[in-house]
Amino acid sequence: GFRFRSNRAGTFDLIFANIKHFFFQECKKELTVLIHFRLKNPVMVGRTKTYDVQFYTEVVEASSSLDRRRDMRDPDEQNEERRERILKKRLNKTFRDFCVRVVGYCRDNDQPLGVDGDFDMPYRKLAFEGVPYKEMVTLTPTVHCLVNLTESPAFVVTLDEIEHIHFERVSNRTRAFDMVIILKSQMQPNSGVPQRITNIPMERLEMIRQWLYDKGDITFTAGTSAFNWKNIMESVYDQLDGGIFWKSVDETGEKKDLGWNFLNLEGDEEVEDEEQDEASESDFSDDDAAAAESSSDDEDDWDVDAESSSGDEEV
Repeated sequence: GFRFRSNRAGTFDLIFANIKHFFFQECKKELTVLIHFRLKNPVMVGRTKTYDVQFYTEVVEASSSLDRRRDMRDPDEQNEERRERILKKRLNKTFRDFCVRVVGYCRDNDQPLGVDGDFDMPYRKLAFEGVPYKEMVTLTPTVHCLVNLTESPAFVVTLDEIEHIHFERVSNRTRAFDMVIILKSQMQPNSGVPQRITNIPMERLEMIRQWLYDKGDITFTAGTSAFNWKNIMESVYDQLDGGIFWKSVDETGEKKDLGWNFLNLEGDEEVEDEEQDEASESDFSDDDAAAAESSSDDEDDWDVDAESSSGDEEV
């Protein structure tokens, strides 16, 4: 396993067999380069029990990066920026080389390490903003997870553990939507409420859908409203107990939605309403339009006469 030594905190040991996910994140737009471990069983770090252990180095101090304006014509600023680029490159290489050596050691000595014996990295092209806890963060898919590793607490969801994803508040009238993640472990009563990620920009919806579609083994639905997921999951548990959740008919033989498709109903109804509105508009004939125009002209004439009459009375 690993042994971390610190003059202040002493030593910290982490065995390979307890590592569920092994992440390496380079420093690009972030302030740090880091290695992050999601554990199978929690460990004590100080007085806190945690599933996440992270080792990082700050490339640029956060205090110096805030509200700093650079004059690119200043030689000192140019030299400082060049030193930062060199430091980023060196630290990224140092951390990556360490990850490669760890993977090689585990393979040579038949030691377990993560999901597939390799480290995982965030895929930045699929990154999107959202609020999994209390503040807006950048969420990034990896090969095996959806993560945010730069903020505390860390957010890590294993993709293979996801049962279903539902997108809430999806509408042309909104600027953001929510994503609800239902885990396979939550398909039993008293197993917790699904994780909700709120305020995801609407322009990222198609990208996320395409990512899930390409992955191929995660189902997803979409609707216009936000649900009470405690009530939704109780309904799911009842159908699972009755053995009808994954069937297209209920106990009486009447047709029902298969599995999670009932979450799509609201969106379908909205589409039908829009189609009906379009149909009613198309039923408005040219004769009706001409009649309406004629009626409008008559009303205009009446208004003119009324104004004239009013003017005569005032005179």
